[in-house]
Amino acid sequence: MPQDVEEFRRGLESDSKIKVVTLSPQAIVSLAAKTGLSPEQVAVGTSNFLKSIGVDYVIDSSIAREITKAQIYEDFKKPNRKGPLVTGVCPGVASFAEKNEPKTLMPQLSVTRSPMLITGALVKDNLSKELGIKPSEIYHACVMPCFD
Repeated sequence: MPQDVEEFRRGLESDSKIKVVTLSPQAIVSLAAKTGLSPEQVAVGTSNFLKSIGVDYVIDSSIAREITKAQIYEDFKKPNRKGPLVTGVCPGVASFAEKNEPKTLMPQLSVTRSPMLITGALVKDNLSKELGIKPSEIYHACVMPCFD
């Protein structure tokens, strides 16, 4: 996933046949708060801008968030769970746990994938089948509040 504007530009200029950007609700409301616009205005404006620079599809990550929540709930209900369940829909949580508290936090970390990863899988699997192209022919970027 691109983590800066230049990397995003390179992705848009790549040979990928289809360009997709996922917008998270958190990013939309953050931009709305910063600009004084409504979340709806930001979502429409951002989508229109992205399409004007070559993005084919702009989607919302809400369905992936719901899938993540359901999976975390299932993980929490496992009968062999001991101690707290550490969850983090941000990949940075896993990175922090690995680097700073591997013995304490890693055994407690939920194995649920983040909404970003779920959205990527849904986009690559479903859209490639629908369009009759290879998943590798889809460039996918996410606008989300987490840097990792």
